[in-house]
Amino acid sequence: MTVDAFVENVPTGTGGRGKEGVRAFYRDSFVNSLPNDITGELTHRVVGDSAIVDEVHHTFTHAKQMDWILPGVPPTNKRVVIDIVAVVYFRGDKSAVSLFTGTTPKYFGRWAYGPDGEATHR
Repeated sequence: MTVDAFVENVPTGTGGRGKEGVRAFYRDSFVNSLPNDITGELTHRVVGDSAIVDEVHHTFTHAKQMDWILPGVPPTNKRVVIDIVAVVYFRGDKSAVSLFTGTTPKYFGRWAYGPDGEATHR
């Protein structure tokens, strides 16, 4: 990772700047809030000379507070299906910039729960 690296979840504005800020975001906000049952399926990948773009289809039970993607929403214990796009830029062999976005409620609308209890976006 470069010294001036940064990570940002574009819709929510969460993330970190600088090597220590990026590490703190992943350690304190991201990794510790991942649900135990999260699954991800890579649906698209584009590899360029200095960047990788991944689109991943995730499903999970919203059983933990996840402010990086659902700011201020307490756990609902509902099933969530979401597509997240991550863009990672490299400088040489080190990551410099990580951006991710997805169909988050703040960005695309509100959660809607179907009769089976699965959350979708409107």
